Amino acid sequence: MKDPVLPPFALLMCILVWLPFRFHWRLRNYSVMIMILWLSIGSFLLGLNALIWWSDTTPRGDPWCDISTRLMLMSQIGAAGCNFLLSRKLAGISSISRATRMESDRRREAALDIGLGFGIPIVHILLAILYQGHRYDLYEGSGCEGTTYQSWPYILFGLLPPLLLSLATLVFSLIAMSRFISRRAQFKAVLHSSNSAFDRGRFLRLLALTSVEAIWGFPVTLTLAVISIVGMHESGADLLEPYSWSRVHHNFYKVGRYPSQIWDPFPKQYATWELGHWVIPVSGLIFFALFGFTKECRAAYFPRSLFTRGHSANISLSTQLGGISPRAFDSFSHGKGVDVLHGLHITGKSIDDSRTEESLQIHIH
Repeated sequence: MKDPVLPPFALLMCILVWLPFRFHWRLRNYSVMIMILWLSIGSFLLGLNALIWWSDTTPRGDPWCDISTRLMLMSQIGAAGCNFLLSRKLAGISSISRATRMESDRRREAALDIGLGFGIPIVHILLAILYQGHRYDLYEGSGCEGTTYQSWPYILFGLLPPLLLSLATLVFSLIAMSRFISRRAQFKAVLHSSNSAFDRGRFLRLLALTSVEAIWGFPVTLTLAVISIVGMHESGADLLEPYSWSRVHHNFYKVGRYPSQIWDPFPKQYATWELGHWVIPVSGLIFFALFGFTKECRAAYFPRSLFTRGHSANISLSTQLGGISPRAFDSFSHGKGVDVLHGLHITGKSIDDSRTEESLQIHIH
């Protein structure tokens, strides 16, 4: 049993989430930019690993799976952490009591976004070694998968952090939404006084992003956590057993290999397992749907080309100046650019005309 849709969809999302990056870079939305990074990494790993091991479970590129399983875990918690940081920021901006922000506040928030945007995944991956039973597993059709030893550290450090981040994101998003609804009339002034890079439209798109991610992400995260805990209980795992490093890692260098047929008798379990794979790509789709079609982002996708600017310049010059001698155009076409001003022979107009010089300097670049 395989999912033929996930690999191409994940690779497509890996590309699409980067398209609004330039716009957010100009606004210095660090939490959003770091979110783009984690969504892209997670989608890329899902798509690439599925393609590499689509038809077998042969180990290849030995260090790759060790690296990719850790990066995948970091991307999952990293995207959730960035959503939390963003929802917290939106709740703060929407508060009238905290509307006026100094430049030092913005620098502090930027440092917090960068520190936690990368710090949370790093701490998470360091703690993951406590419940990593062996190196990794290889599944036909999906590739490298991280492993877990059924124990209380897995619940505490593996399942609980994403759940708490999703819950906190939901709470902060609801706070920001309620403040926006109750103060809708004065919200434009609140955004202006907050000294932020957000206008009403950007604020609402970011609020929609965190709200949608929380509304669908929290139930999915909770469902996966409950199913995992129930599965541990049904398998007879003693979750209250004292932790032992040697017991958890006694066969650490094992690499499990599982053909796709193992899922055939268990379609419900496969659907649950596959649901975890779709979280990152769907989050990427939500992000692109909200930000990929804005006016600012469309302008970033299709900047005016040099040819377009040159064509506009020729039309403008010919129209406004009544014609330029072939010698002048020859100088311009050979890369002399603005220096052509010194050799222009304007038909019917004097080069001393201030409006003419201004027009030339505006249109020739």
